[in-house]
Amino acid sequence: MSCLKIIRNEKGVAMLLAVSMIGLLSVIGIWLLLQSRNSVKVTSSLERRTYVFNLAQGGLGIAMRCLTDCTPSPSYTNLNNSSPSMMTYTSSGMPSYMQPPTGPNVGKFYMSSGIMYMGYSPLPAPGWMLNAQGSSAYHSLYYKALGTGQIPLPAATGAWSQSQLSEFIVKVSR
Repeated sequence: MSCLKIIRNEKGVAMLLAVSMIGLLSVIGIWLLLQSRNSVKVTSSLERRTYVFNLAQGGLGIAMRCLTDCTPSPSYTNLNNSSPSMMTYTSSGMPSYMQPPTGPNVGKFYMSSGIMYMGYSPLPAPGWMLNAQGSSAYHSLYYKALGTGQIPLPAATGAWSQSQLSEFIVKVSR
């Protein structure tokens, strides 16, 4: 048999094309499955990140509300101390909404807020009134409001996704 006769013989070409098309479609299908799986992971990670950020923002909002409604007064030792110190619920007379969280959702998510006393200045903030002698009845208290949000990671035991926000606050008082 000559080569030309073998090439012109079209028996089995349809099967060869069908098998190669099935193989090509299988490879494309597997690739699409892997891509969709990665997309689901990325989407759930972004949702978790947004959720944790919103929890931290809520905690920061609670701390800001506490500073606006009833600013906790630092103790006399804090006024003379230059190192920042965390103000606790029991020591500074903060409202009850600043207590650590309790309840049925504590294991599912965690949101906390805090206030850190940063320092004291006998001078008022810029733009506040000074009398002719250069002194004032106003003074500045510096605080750092903190908000933290945490949720457990789905596959890891004991690992948490966490976000923390802070904001520096100057409170002018008489």
